Amino acid sequence: MGALLSLSLCVAACDGGGDKADTSAKTDDKKDSEKKDEKKDDKKEEAKKADEAKPADAKPKAKPADAKPEPKAILPVQAAKIDVKGDEPGAGLEIKADGTVTVGGELVGKVSTDGKLTQPDGSVYMTVSADGKIMEGSEEVPMKLEANGARLELDGEGLIVEFEAGGKVNVTGEKGEPAPAEFQMFVHEGCEGEMGKTCGIAFINILVAELLEAAE
Repeated sequence: MGALLSLSLCVAACDGGGDKADTSAKTDDKKDSEKKDEKKDDKKEEAKKADEAKPADAKPKAKPADAKPEPKAILPVQAAKIDVKGDEPGAGLEIKADGTVTVGGELVGKVSTDGKLTQPDGSVYMTVSADGKIMEGSEEVPMKLEANGARLELDGEGLIVEFEAGGKVNVTGEKGEPAPAEFQMFVHEGCEGEMGKTCGIAFINILVAELLEAAE
């Protein structure tokens, strides 16, 4: 009987100890789980802070609007000269890089890329349109610009001037016949190619006009 009682007490005591152990174990598991959750939360918070600390991705710069191409020059302008063979340099017609035109060093006018020819006082006396039409005031001038020169049409008495490579100025009659000798005495520098248009209109309006005036 005493032995049974002792065994019973031992069982009771042992059972009570087991419950406490289970409870303690569960408590420890719970704490471990909470710690793990806290660590996860800490990591999430750190990741969030790291993301916030990162500079925002730079947005691609808006492309500037494509610049509109500059309109093609009606009259190209660059430094060029037309001299009489054998004369001193600078004695003939000179077009400077800014379009200023001189003859023998004296200012006679100016040409501009928009097709205007002006006198020394700044007044416009001739214009060339984009389609090649040449006007003096309200009247059309019987002149045409060529790829490397210009053409004056005067009922069979006109002239064609061409600026060739190497400095030769080729002047012929309106129908291709040889021009008078006085028109064959010129040489040029810088008038070949597209610049021939500008040199051509200056040559006809100034040098040819002077020659025709002197012949009267």
